[in-house]
Amino acid sequence: MLMGMIDVTVPSHSRRDVKAVLFDLDDTLIDRAGGYARLCRHWYRTLPSRGRPADEEQFVARMAEWDQSGAAKHERYGRLLRLWPASFRDVESAIAAHRRSLADFVTVDPRTRALLIRLRRAGIRTAVVSNGRAASQRRKLRNTGIDEVVDEIVVSAEVGAAKPATGIFRHALNAIGADPAEALFVGDNPVADIRGAKRFGMRAVWVHLGREWGIAVPRPDYVVGAVWEIGREAWARSGHSHG
Repeated sequence: MLMGMIDVTVPSHSRRDVKAVLFDLDDTLIDRAGGYARLCRHWYRTLPSRGRPADEEQFVARMAEWDQSGAAKHERYGRLLRLWPASFRDVESAIAAHRRSLADFVTVDPRTRALLIRLRRAGIRTAVVSNGRAASQRRKLRNTGIDEVVDEIVVSAEVGAAKPATGIFRHALNAIGADPAEALFVGDNPVADIRGAKRFGMRAVWVHLGREWGIAVPRPDYVVGAVWEIGREAWARSGHSHG
């Protein structure tokens, strides 16, 4: 069931005075999951072949599963070395390769970039609010060109606070001169993005990525399948099925 809500890029009282839109980075503005799969495929084809798993697709799928499990990098790459001992010299080498290379494999949908440009032209302030290491997150932004079409970039490692803590949201809103009540936060993580933004008084848009909402309140105000949908009348009312 879709809720008809006016395009946020068009000035109107119908959008409840949205003056700023803040975005998560990984798997919201950029395809981080797809980028990681491409990185793993690259490793499969270029790292030492001795002891390499027999099936490339199964290897990539297993790496993606470990990546999405929430396990720390040391645990995930420890598993990789047990599976394929010749892949890297040690866990630290694998983590360094991850941090050095992932940004080269992430992509941005042209519709997402077009949305950011439309928001800027409409006078709506924008910011990226991302948890992570500054060097790796900023490299992703440079490689995809997103750094050229947003007003501010806030990375947890640089401000000493990480989502869902309120400090990072406060820092971002102060940087673009907006109040929580006039801002939207768009993200894919139910806890870090949606719960954090809602608790700070912002309206929240969840990018569902084919998932069902599975945690307790606070629920998102809107649900979309892809970030660029906030630039059209394609908002799903929170709590309804999205297929």
